[in-house]
Amino acid sequence: MIDILFKLGFTLFLPTFLPWLFINIFLSFKLRHKRFEMIEAIAVSAPKKFRTRAKLMLDSNFSWVFASSAAYAWYVYLMLRFVWNIPRCEILDWRKRAGRSYGRYETIYKVFSYLVNVSVFSPLSGCLCTFITLWYLGLGTEGM
Repeated sequence: MIDILFKLGFTLFLPTFLPWLFINIFLSFKLRHKRFEMIEAIAVSAPKKFRTRAKLMLDSNFSWVFASSAAYAWYVYLMLRFVWNIPRCEILDWRKRAGRSYGRYETIYKVFSYLVNVSVFSPLSGCLCTFITLWYLGLGTEGM
């Protein structure tokens, strides 16, 4: 069972990683001249509680396109919603504004964000399911 989860995670990761890598490079190259104004627009449209962190995340990340997809990332949504206590409508508004800042490349950006979710979440979910299964069965918990 555990082996199947790892194989499933890998089979979801492999076909999604290369396309999102190429889209990331494409968007970074195409939008390199508008980079700083887009970073500012995306950071300003972030929820008020998270605005300074969003700016820091966009400025410090090697790939600003990848960092800007945080508005669409499933795990970031959970963090913002339940750890930062940010209302759902503010997160959805940030998503819309971040997507609009890409202009005619908005659809490509949304595909990129979806591929990031699948490629990052599939190995994480496989590992998490494996850990929960081992914990539930009482196996592999000697070091805990």
